[in-house]
Amino acid sequence: MEQIDDWWELFSSWLEIITSHNISTKRTSGGIRAEPIWIWDASDSTSRRNAGVAQSGQVYNQTAGAPVDVTTMEACMRLAADGQPPPDMWMFIRDARSLIARGDFRRAVIDAGTAAELAMTEILDQDLATADAVLRDALIARSRTLEGRSKLMKELGAGAVPTNFKNDLQEPRNRAAHSGVPQSLASATKALEVATNLVEQAEPSLGLIPESPI
Repeated sequence: MEQIDDWWELFSSWLEIITSHNISTKRTSGGIRAEPIWIWDASDSTSRRNAGVAQSGQVYNQTAGAPVDVTTMEACMRLAADGQPPPDMWMFIRDARSLIARGDFRRAVIDAGTAAELAMTEILDQDLATADAVLRDALIARSRTLEGRSKLMKELGAGAVPTNFKNDLQEPRNRAAHSGVPQSLASATKALEVATNLVEQAEPSLGLIPESPI
């Protein structure tokens, strides 16, 4: 039974990410990873906190996404059978969608911010892949916050920071995470849109589904 549960968790995660469906009505946490994800606290450059999906609130609502075609269904089944989990940044996008459906807009904004931070880190890593290791580490080290990551992306010309990044994601996320400021459906939706833009740049959704075996 445990193997079936593990398979279902992977399958449903992939299906939710690819189709925007929310089918895990009994999900109490979005995470399937064993290791924590650490992000730096913008208010203290020496502190970090666990941003694991398992820290998200409970999610129960079902939402309808696009119709699922046979090819997508089979691809998600293969990925689950192979034990392949979705990228962390897409898991946070999935959880932000679910939290919006539940009405937990503040946590949705926080998860969207974490997805964006992971995406920007990946974009920067790709851009700096051939740079001197010491220089790369120094640049990343001084750009630990959402604001820092976005500035470094602009300086390096790495990817494209959405024009509404600061107003729709950076500032709402900081207020939600550090001051506990409640968020609205509109603010959560905008934050999710900005985060999804960045995640698509780092890990395009079209590349998540492997080609069907011949």
